[in-house]
Amino acid sequence: MATYKPKTLAGTYTTITPDKAKLVVVTWRDIREVSNWDGTDEIRPCRSLWTCGWQLYRGKDPEDPTMRVLVIAKTYDWEEKKWADFTVFPETVVREIEAI
Repeated sequence: MATYKPKTLAGTYTTITPDKAKLVVVTWRDIREVSNWDGTDEIRPCRSLWTCGWQLYRGKDPEDPTMRVLVIAKTYDWEEKKWADFTVFPETVVREIEAI
């Protein structure tokens, strides 16, 4: 049986540092799940959420080229020259990207 090896974005942003990346606030919408039997009062649209970080990538999803993603990171280690604390958004949930 073949082992599934996911396609990743690793390497697409390794040369970007915080002084070159755009610091952004992303406004986005999440899903809401209601699991109780009489939860009809709970079924309503989700509120907007916000996440702040450095925009590292915005483009095709390597797993599904018909979709687009936005990648931000919240931490950078200057000694190791590595990003950490990533958030990957499908662009369909992103409502706004504001540079700060």
